[in-house]
Amino acid sequence: MGAGEAEDDPSANAALRALAEGPHVGAGLRVQVELALAAAAAAEGDSVACDAALAQACAHAERPGAAPELRFDALEKRGQMDAFQNRRGPARAALNALEALTPTLASPFYAARLHLARGEFLASLDPTRARVDLVQARRLFHEHGYADWADGVGQVLDA
Repeated sequence: MGAGEAEDDPSANAALRALAEGPHVGAGLRVQVELALAAAAAAEGDSVACDAALAQACAHAERPGAAPELRFDALEKRGQMDAFQNRRGPARAALNALEALTPTLASPFYAARLHLARGEFLASLDPTRARVDLVQARRLFHEHGYADWADGVGQVLDA
């Protein structure tokens, strides 16, 4: 396995989960571990394992000690997975939770990510409304120094 390559290793995943479930591990680390496990499962095409890890990430993100930014990350991934699997109701619920959470973060980075999430959610339903959110996301990313994020949104807009 070369640098930057991932390999599905069930024993490594189990060890990672066991480490995160230790008695003195905080909610924040547990969220990060579950998000990593969800990403690994998604890369392997295992939607069941991805869903399970995202459910755990969201549950841990609600616990005391988990940073609200991690809650945003977990909800964002949950919404993306639900939208990908055409579960519009749960995807909308995740987006609603992001909309409620974002003002508490008081950060243009998370405001831009909310616009991006909303734009991605709306893209297949109402491309015109989605474009408004995507343009706003790109503007916020650009204005606040997140050039890579702005470029990524720009690629979506130019496609």
